[in-house]
Amino acid sequence: MKKQIVTVTVLALLGLFTGCVDGDKDLTIEETASTVVHEEGHVVAVGIKNAGAIRQVGPFLDSGHDSPFALNPLFISYKADGQVLGKNRLLVGSTSNFGAPDAANGHLPGAIISISTESNDTIEVSSDFASTIGNNNVQPAEQNGLVRMYSCNNDVYANYHNRPEAATANYTAVSYPTGISINNAFGRPWISNAPEGITGGGSSTVVDPDGKPLEAKLSAQSGGAFVGGLSERSPQVIEGSLTEGSVGTGFMGVSPKNDIRADFAMVNSDGSIAQVHVAEGIDGLAPANTITPLTDELSKSINDQDINAITRVGVLFNWVGAEGKVLYVSDPLGNRIAVLKLSSDNTVFKIKDDRVEYFTSTDFNTPIDLAPTTPEFANGDFSSGTTLAAGADMYVANRGDNTIVRIDQTGKTIAKKSVIVDGIGTLNAQSTNKINGISTSWDATRIYVTVSGTHPDYPRSDDGFVVVLDAFGFE
Repeated sequence: MKKQIVTVTVLALLGLFTGCVDGDKDLTIEETASTVVHEEGHVVAVGIKNAGAIRQVGPFLDSGHDSPFALNPLFISYKADGQVLGKNRLLVGSTSNFGAPDAANGHLPGAIISISTESNDTIEVSSDFASTIGNNNVQPAEQNGLVRMYSCNNDVYANYHNRPEAATANYTAVSYPTGISINNAFGRPWISNAPEGITGGGSSTVVDPDGKPLEAKLSAQSGGAFVGGLSERSPQVIEGSLTEGSVGTGFMGVSPKNDIRADFAMVNSDGSIAQVHVAEGIDGLAPANTITPLTDELSKSINDQDINAITRVGVLFNWVGAEGKVLYVSDPLGNRIAVLKLSSDNTVFKIKDDRVEYFTSTDFNTPIDLAPTTPEFANGDFSSGTTLAAGADMYVANRGDNTIVRIDQTGKTIAKKSVIVDGIGTLNAQSTNKINGISTSWDATRIYVTVSGTHPDYPRSDDGFVVVLDAFGFE
């Protein structure tokens, strides 16, 4: 038998604005040695510059809180098989516009593209497939729809089309995207962005199926584009914003007001975490340095075009269990996972006892992203690919040594997997290719990962590709 030490570090939040380490406690757990699984991964798609955030769309519920994907005939057409939001499609973030002209807002390029998972062959995404974008071709596609543009930093996706009166009218749905989370219960995809790098606020966008920010008239102030400095709740319940570029997002279900509105967590490059109500705007949740800041990493990526920079984090939400609602956020530079146990005051989420805990483990090696082993796709309040189903474990994607670790909700390692890629072999700590994102298939049988760097079998393609692996670690 092997003894594994899982360390839970507790951070006390003083007034929610300053933090200090309160203490550590060791939980000694008797377990057998971690099972290491080796399976070769098929390359789904190549040519995705700086491929990072990834999410399989999954099914939108046809019941619950008036889901637009159940009631709106136009929305329903977008979720059909092969369409941009078909349940088996992958949404993948890139720092390329794929040939689409940059928007006039001067913000950074970037796109979310929709890729089929049903091709037996590796899909080569053309670097300019969206060059024909325009008012009559809003979502260009190629290869008979195997690749579709969902949204990018082009004027056809500007907020002003639906909300010209909004303070964020010139912001697009996507600009240097860092995170993707989908409200499969009663809403739409949400994207975290760093549109102005570290010089301006981050953005949290709620995106209609046509790739434009939300058309529904919920927030006159922001429409579907919430931006730090322009979209705060008035008055705020908890001070906080989207600062210096946002680096991850996760669905937290129905708002604490129980008003059938969505609430999303947003992680910022300064290590703070905010919460965004789709109608009322931005509040804080946890202060700067809750996770180790990524500000310098974001700057390296944008200014030096460094593909090894760490510019994003993983966010998962647990809606049910002994601990109540819990938010998990990966801390890649701190080599740990932040655990935020939540309460609410019927208006916003708050951190229980003003304390943040951290999972640390020798199995973590720059944990850049998280995914549920079984996503929640049944509950009408919380369904999302970033929500844990009841009792589900978590996959932790390690960028440092290119492994995936399965842990339970106490932080204990269940299994560990070395990533082996068709045409490359085993990825390890010395590999030039690095894991950059992870998503579980909606049926929990597969894992999709984004990998930075060029695949040697496709040297003319832009850096970044997607690999599919088998799920692992089950009894």
